[in-house]
Amino acid sequence: MTATPDLLALALALADTGCSVIPVGPDKRPWIAWKPYQEKRADHAQIQKWASNPKTTGFALVCGAISGGAEVLDFDEPDFYPAWINAAPDWAVDLPSQKTGGGGWQVAYRRPLPPGNTKLAWVPREADENGEVIAAGRVVAIETRGTGGYVLIPHSLHPSGNTYEPAHGSWAELPTLTEEQAQQLHEAARSTCQAPLSRQELTRLQQAHETRSKAHRAPADGESVVDAYNGKYDIHEALRAAGYTPFTKTRYTRPGADASPGGVHLLEDKRGRLCSYHHSSNDLLNDGHLHDPFDLFVAYQHGGDFKAAVKAAARELGVKHTPPATPGITVGSTRTKGSEGTPAPALNPQPISEPPPSPIYIAHGGYTIDRPVKKNGEIVDWTPEQLTNWTWTPTLRLQYPDGAVGERGALIVNGRHRGEVQIEARAWASRKDLLEVIAGYQAVCYTTNNTDIAKIYQGISLAGDDLPTARGVRSYGLHLVDGEWLELFEDRTISTHDLPPVFYAGTPIDPGSRSHRAPRDATPEQVDAARRAIIKLPSLVTPATARAVLGYAVAAVFAPRITPALGNRLPFLFNAGERESGKTSAAQIALELTTGYSARITKAGGMTPYQYDIAHSGANNLLSILDEYRPGEIDDAQLRKHHDLGVKWRGSGVASKDHAYELNAPTIIAGEGFTDDAATKSRGVLYFTRKKDRGSVEAYSEINRLPLWAYAGHLHTLARDTSEEEHQARLRRAEQLAQQAAGGTSNPRLQYALTFIAYGLLVLQDDVEPSAFTDQLILDTLADGVFNTLEGGSEGITNLEMFLQQLSFCLTKVSNPRQYVAPSSTSGQLIIRPQVCVDLVQAQYRERAAIANVTLFKQYAEQAVYFEQGDVHKTPEGKTVRGKRIALALIPARCEADLLREFEEAMRE
Repeated sequence: MTATPDLLALALALADTGCSVIPVGPDKRPWIAWKPYQEKRADHAQIQKWASNPKTTGFALVCGAISGGAEVLDFDEPDFYPAWINAAPDWAVDLPSQKTGGGGWQVAYRRPLPPGNTKLAWVPREADENGEVIAAGRVVAIETRGTGGYVLIPHSLHPSGNTYEPAHGSWAELPTLTEEQAQQLHEAARSTCQAPLSRQELTRLQQAHETRSKAHRAPADGESVVDAYNGKYDIHEALRAAGYTPFTKTRYTRPGADASPGGVHLLEDKRGRLCSYHHSSNDLLNDGHLHDPFDLFVAYQHGGDFKAAVKAAARELGVKHTPPATPGITVGSTRTKGSEGTPAPALNPQPISEPPPSPIYIAHGGYTIDRPVKKNGEIVDWTPEQLTNWTWTPTLRLQYPDGAVGERGALIVNGRHRGEVQIEARAWASRKDLLEVIAGYQAVCYTTNNTDIAKIYQGISLAGDDLPTARGVRSYGLHLVDGEWLELFEDRTISTHDLPPVFYAGTPIDPGSRSHRAPRDATPEQVDAARRAIIKLPSLVTPATARAVLGYAVAAVFAPRITPALGNRLPFLFNAGERESGKTSAAQIALELTTGYSARITKAGGMTPYQYDIAHSGANNLLSILDEYRPGEIDDAQLRKHHDLGVKWRGSGVASKDHAYELNAPTIIAGEGFTDDAATKSRGVLYFTRKKDRGSVEAYSEINRLPLWAYAGHLHTLARDTSEEEHQARLRRAEQLAQQAAGGTSNPRLQYALTFIAYGLLVLQDDVEPSAFTDQLILDTLADGVFNTLEGGSEGITNLEMFLQQLSFCLTKVSNPRQYVAPSSTSGQLIIRPQVCVDLVQAQYRERAAIANVTLFKQYAEQAVYFEQGDVHKTPEGKTVRGKRIALALIPARCEADLLREFEEAMRE
C-alpha cells in the first residue's frame, strides 16, 4: 500500500510548517532509521519518495523541538477523553485532535519546551486482553508524546484496518501554547487519574502507614488517643474540616486548588480503613504516605506539632493521656548494651514471644535492628544486624515556598565522616529513592526491604519531634521572603530581617566558588571608578555587542524579578565572532562588574554532558559564561535543560539531577561560530564581534586597573532595594523597546531576550550615564541583535572558512593529498571528501578543530554559495568521486584559501 492523497497532503503541509515527519508501516512503526529525523527534517522530495513506497501505510509526526515544540496528549482509554474535556479549559476542545484507529484519542499542539513522554493518568486493570495478570494492577490511560516520541497523523492506517480520523482543528497548523497553558492541560489529565498508585506502591504505603501509626499510638486507659480520634471521625469529615472539597466519591481537591482538582485519593489501608493519599506536589500532605483523620488534625490544626495535637485530642475526647516514652532510634537503650550499643548476649536463652522494645538503634556507626534467632521454630534470641553505614541526626525541619518539605541535619558515615545534608521527604518513599539521595554523600543503605526504611524514618521523625522549623530556598542569590527581597550567599545573607527566615538546603559536596559569595563592600569613589569602566567598554569591542553583554549581565542580577514577566524563561546571550576580537575579554569585564569576581568562565570545547553538569550544577542564579562554544559540542539537548526556570532538570541529569533550583544561571555563550540548530538558536539573541573594533592593549589595561569589582555590591543593592513600582515601570519600558526593535516579528522568545537586555541597559541609563545608554542606543543595540538572529548578520570568518584554512595546512603534512581531495572536471573547482577530511583536521587540531563532525560540515557546505550542489562529481579523467565540490574563486577573501588553489593546480598538472 502507498500513501493516500489526503495522507500525503497532510504530511507535506506539516513539513511546510516546520515539522519532521517519517513513514510508518502496518505495525505503526517507522520502517526507516528514524532517529536522524529527531535532528533534521525531510524535504518534499524525500516525503514523496516515502509515500510511493509500498511499505508506507502512514506518516508519523516526530514530536519535540524538531517540530517546533510539538507535543501530543495520547488517550489510550477512550472514556478519559470526555472526562479530560470537562476538566480542561474551554479552549482545549478546539485544539487539533483525532480519533485513533484503535479507538483512542489524540490532541496535538506546540509548546516552548516539550519534555519526553510523560504518563499523566492511570486506570485500574487486573488483567490484559489475553487474561494475563497485570502486576501493577493498573495501566496508563493518558500520556504525552514529546521529545523522543512520535504519533501517527490523520489518514494513517491502523493495524486493525481502521484509519486515524481528524476530529477538531487543523493538524497542518498546530497552535503554540504557553508553558502555563500546556501545564493546565496536563493538570486536567492528572485530575482524571483513577489509580495514582501501582499495587506495589500501595502496599509499600500501607506498610509505612501501619508502621508509623503503631509508633504514634501509646496506651491510655486501654485505648490510644490517636485511635480514639480516628474512631470518632472518618476521613471525609477530616478532609472537609481541613478545607478540602469533594470532587468525586473517592477524590478530594486540596484547599486553594483551581487548576488541579481531585488530587487527593481515598485508599484503604490493610485494616480496610479509608485514608487519604495526596498526589499534588503543592499539597501540604504530599509526603508519599497514607494519612488518617488524625494526620490532618495534626497538620492543619496544630501546624504539624504531634504532641500538641495529642493533648488537644485527649481534652476533646475526654481521654486520659499518658505521654509515651520516645520510641524509635536511641543511642543505648533500657537494655544492657555492650560496646557501641551492641546488645549483650542473653543469659538464659528461652523462647521469646515479643521483640525487643526498641526495634531500631544506633550501633557500629549505623542503624541496627535485632533479628530473631530461631530454634525448632521458636525465637530463642535476638542478634544485631546493621542496616546502614550511616546515622542521621535531624536539626531543622524545612518547608519550601512550593510546599515541599525536608529536614536539615548531620549525616555521619561509618561513625567518622560528618557532613551537613538535607534529605527530602520524597526520598523516604522506598529503598531505591533513598539510595539515590544517600549515594551522593558516600553513604550506603544495606537494608533489603522497605519496612526497615520505614522504621528508620519513623525513628528519625519521632526523635526530632521538637525541632524548629524554617522556610527553605534552593539557590543562592535573590529571593522574595515575606514581601521583601533578600540575597543569600555562601558566606552571608543580606536582608532587612534581623534573622532571615530562610535556610539554604543545597549540597555540601559542591564546595562552591567565589561567585557564590557576597560582593565586597566598596566606597562611593570606587563605585564611580567602576562606572567609568562601564562607559569605556563599548570602545573596546564592537559597540552593540559590548552594550548587549553589559545589559544582559546587569539584568542577570535582577533575574528573579524580571523572568516572571517573561513566562519564566531565562534567555541566553550568544556572542560569535572572529578570533582575538575581544569576546572573552568583554565577557570577563562584565562578569567582574556584576558579580564582583571573574573566575566563572567555563571552557566549552569538547565538554561532555557530565562535564557540562559539573560546570553548571552550582550555578544557581548568578551569571556564568560558557567560552569557546563550538557548534555541535554543546547543543540544544543540553542547553534546554539548563535554562528553563523550575521546569527542567539541568544538564544530562548525571551530575545535577537533584539541582532543580528555582532559578538557573543566566549564561553568555561565546565562540567563533554559531550553530545551525534552530532550537538552539531560539534560546537567545545573537551578537557578533569584529577584530577591527577591538581596542588597544593600553585601553584594556586602563580599564582593568579600575576597581571593576566595586560595582557588583552596588548593583546587588539596587536589585534588592528597587521598589516594585519602579521595577514594573522599567520592565514596561524594556518591553516597549523590545517590541519596537523586533518590528512585526512574531517571536516571543526573541522578544523575551531583547526585554532582558533592555532592562539591564535601562538600569545603566539610570545609574551610570544617561548619554551613554540613551533610548536610541538601546534600540540600536536591540535591532542589531534582531538582524543577527534572524538574518545571520555579517560575521567575520565562519567555522566553515576556518575549516578550509585548517584543511589546507593539514594537506601539506600528508604524503598523498589525493586521498583527501581531487580536482574537478571543471577548472578552478576542487572535490573534498567529507569524512576523511574532517578526520584529518580533527586528528591535527583536536578540540580546536573548527568543525566537530561530518554532519555539520555537510550542512555548512549545502548553505555556502561557494559549494556546488550534489554529492557525486567527475574528475578530469572522468572518474566518479563522492564528495562536496567547491568553487575556489568564490571563497571570500577573508579565508586564506591560497593553498587549496595551489593543490588544485598541481593536481591538474
